[in-house]
Amino acid sequence: MDSLYEYLLKAWILFGDEEYFEMFLEGYDVVEKYVRWDPWFADVNLESGQVVLPHFSSLQLFWPGLQVLFGDLDEAHRLISSISKILDNVDFFPEAFNLQNGNIIAGKEGYPLRPEFIESLWYLYRATKEERWLRLGSRIVDSLQK
Repeated sequence: MDSLYEYLLKAWILFGDEEYFEMFLEGYDVVEKYVRWDPWFADVNLESGQVVLPHFSSLQLFWPGLQVLFGDLDEAHRLISSISKILDNVDFFPEAFNLQNGNIIAGKEGYPLRPEFIESLWYLYRATKEERWLRLGSRIVDSLQK
């Protein structure tokens, strides 16, 4: 489902079809209203909007990049800053962590080569030219090598 949001916005950017952008806007508003666990995002029930799992997963790391492409730089910056605080305590971003207590969720180990965060950092760097986003990306590459 996460790819839908990404592809709608990127399709609008690439093709200029307003229908893609309208669908993206509707989805973006719903995510911001029902999924946000400030500044994070949690898994919610599709029908009720109630939080099902107060977890943040590495797959969600695409969202700040999407926010940058959409022009929501302040929110992208805020989320990436929160994510980088987690990286201060671990060698590599965990597959999932609990939003209620901040603990890494055991047993959720998966494929560690997720490009979502690097892509988000790249977009934020391109939009702001702030070197700290390149340095954070470099830390991630170093942690992959370790």
